[in-house]
Amino acid sequence: MSNNRIFRVLVLDDDQNVCLRVKKRIEGLKIQGQLDPAWPVEVHDVVLTLQEGEKGDWTFHPDLAVRLAANCARKPDLIFIDYGYVNSQVMAALRNLAASKEIVADELQGKLLTPPDLAKWIRSSSSMPEHTRRLLIKNLIESGTTVYLYSYTSREFLLALGGMNERLKKTAKAFPLSRADFD
Repeated sequence: MSNNRIFRVLVLDDDQNVCLRVKKRIEGLKIQGQLDPAWPVEVHDVVLTLQEGEKGDWTFHPDLAVRLAANCARKPDLIFIDYGYVNSQVMAALRNLAASKEIVADELQGKLLTPPDLAKWIRSSSSMPEHTRRLLIKNLIESGTTVYLYSYTSREFLLALGGMNERLKKTAKAFPLSRADFD
């Protein structure tokens, strides 16, 4: 990379506060004793918004395609992605249910979305313009960019979501040309 090149990072999460915290941490990285950033970094964060469908299932909000496309006009050098996206009211109901039993995968179906759901939505959404779909497939889903998966799962959802290695494998399949890492 040349000195005038900017390293582009894309952060994808359903929580605006998490996006801002990750962005602040990345943009603030410095080599010890150095006042300027170690490398010019441009961090783009996209909050993955959801909407409820007619049948009570959840999907990505149509406006998300526009925001993703704006942030993927140029391919990112690194993608940070959370594993689970859920409406806050749905999460509260799931936590209430989890108070009496461990949640299983079927109970999350249509309520909690994941990176594979995002990739499927990008590839198949009928409301997405074709030029936007092509851009997102090229510069996000099939970009070959390293994908860094981060995920926290409380005990009551572990059976339903699987362990970190299982989530990583599912995410790697969603980004087939990328190298996937996890934490």
